[in-house]
Amino acid sequence: MGKRLVQGVLLLAIFLILPASVAGIWVRQEMADTDRYVASVKDLPSNPEVQEAIVQLVGSEVSARVTMDWETFVTTTVSSRTIQSQLLGLDVDVQGFVEDQTRRIIQEPGFTPVWVAINEAAHPLVKDVLLGNDSDAVAGADGDIELNISPIYNALVQSLAGQGIDLTRVLPAEVDDLSLTIYDSPSLQQTQRIARLIDRWALPLVGIAVVLGLLVVVVSHRKPLAIAVVGLTVLLSMAASLLALAAMLDTVLDRHLPPVQRDAARAVVREVTASLREWALVLGIAGAVVMIVFLVAQFMTRPPRRR
Repeated sequence: MGKRLVQGVLLLAIFLILPASVAGIWVRQEMADTDRYVASVKDLPSNPEVQEAIVQLVGSEVSARVTMDWETFVTTTVSSRTIQSQLLGLDVDVQGFVEDQTRRIIQEPGFTPVWVAINEAAHPLVKDVLLGNDSDAVAGADGDIELNISPIYNALVQSLAGQGIDLTRVLPAEVDDLSLTIYDSPSLQQTQRIARLIDRWALPLVGIAVVLGLLVVVVSHRKPLAIAVVGLTVLLSMAASLLALAAMLDTVLDRHLPPVQRDAARAVVREVTASLREWALVLGIAGAVVMIVFLVAQFMTRPPRRR
């Protein structure tokens, strides 16, 4: 009974420490590198939820500054009579027109460098939060991690200028405070403390998990069965990690943000953590394989029953 209790405690410890060690190593390998981080989010502009959030943010920015009707807007920003006539024939308002134009810019192939620059600028804050680093950027984040999407507004101004529409007659040529929030929590400092602890102990925890697994096998009389149980523990630990990630998307990111931005934040986090889910899945599959192989080995080496 005492031996089984010890094994149970060791297996529980493995179950609990594996997710933290995998997460810590993943952050160091994937998220701490700017190129890898940018690569993980490069396809987000094609995500409808992210698109809609950006489009609405730019449209709201313009709508808050421009209170004139469509006809006044056109006659104010367009010099060409021909272009004026074409635009006045559209059944739109200022915000709807701006949103349509923003959506078109996002969907163009040439938008990729703009999106890369936005995420390269955001990465230092993301990295400092995930590694638990103290920095001026984190201190000033006020619980938020944001993408500064002002370059998209600036691209819109340039794009419309090429179509004969001079937005600078009614709007600033550039803005620098238009942001899409991808993480919003008043407990960012607590998140950092946890991240710092995980980062510090990630590699040692892997070694501890291996040692604990070996101890489970050493104290067992049926070695193949003990190894199979360790494999099962790894499988269950990674399954619990995947469930915890899914729950985080539905709870932590469900606070404070308006629905459109919340959906976009979830899409961003899903994309960013895709490789972490792959790591957990691969490790879980490895645990399942070990479990099956050594269960078969235990069955094959079991002595035949006496008749």
